[in-house]
Amino acid sequence: MSRMKLDSEGGEIVFESLNRVSSGFVNSVLDFAWSVLKIGFLEDDRTPIRSGEEGVEFRPINISTIMFDLDSIKQIKSNLHVTINDVITGIILLGTRLYMKETNHDDFSKSNSTALVLLNTRNIVGYKSVEEMLKPKADKKWGNQFAFLHVSIPKMSQSESSNPVYFVFKAKELIKRMRNSAVLFLTAKFLEAMRKYRGPEATAHYIHSTLKNSSMAISNMIGPTEQIAVANHPFAGMYFMVVGSPQEARIKIDFEML
Repeated sequence: MSRMKLDSEGGEIVFESLNRVSSGFVNSVLDFAWSVLKIGFLEDDRTPIRSGEEGVEFRPINISTIMFDLDSIKQIKSNLHVTINDVITGIILLGTRLYMKETNHDDFSKSNSTALVLLNTRNIVGYKSVEEMLKPKADKKWGNQFAFLHVSIPKMSQSESSNPVYFVFKAKELIKRMRNSAVLFLTAKFLEAMRKYRGPEATAHYIHSTLKNSSMAISNMIGPTEQIAVANHPFAGMYFMVVGSPQEARIKIDFEML
């Protein structure tokens, strides 16, 4: 009886592993194909955060900041049994849909909109000088090393607009799907191959088209681990942003230093 039970449990483990591998393969293919189609075939709908007009990167911009208490985010994380990334992403997605709804019309809360998440793929273990990175066989290459993920902004009904928890769990679902996909690795290799064989101009055109066809970009940066100062004046916070991208909405996540 015990042997039969062990065999049954072993079969379940094998089935779960095969199911995870197969679903990861399917997700990777679908996500990568969607990313490629976003170059010139699939465009987001025109909304209050995306006009779809040419040359938006050359227009004046407004910079706004909003601060959240990290302790409050940690409390939400504990109560909902999610991660901090889930909470922050859920806040961004909900805020975006509420802005669409309040700015213009309820129809925009159900528009097809995507956020392009920019991710640094550089190995940041240890410090290397520029001279060392320029060597042919250097383990850390000089220049930008990044990839991106397309995240569909969840559509919002009237009931969901009054239920912020829905967007946190939706963000958790999206992030879990991305973790079970190799799209980030495939995108990074695709950009590297394009730069190598077609040159930096073709790669820049591809990235420009991808940004232009999506509604907004989300990025973050890991700040210094120690207190920094200039002329004995300590920094209270450090903020950054990507400039020159053909988008009208860019969200940057920064952590204020203590």
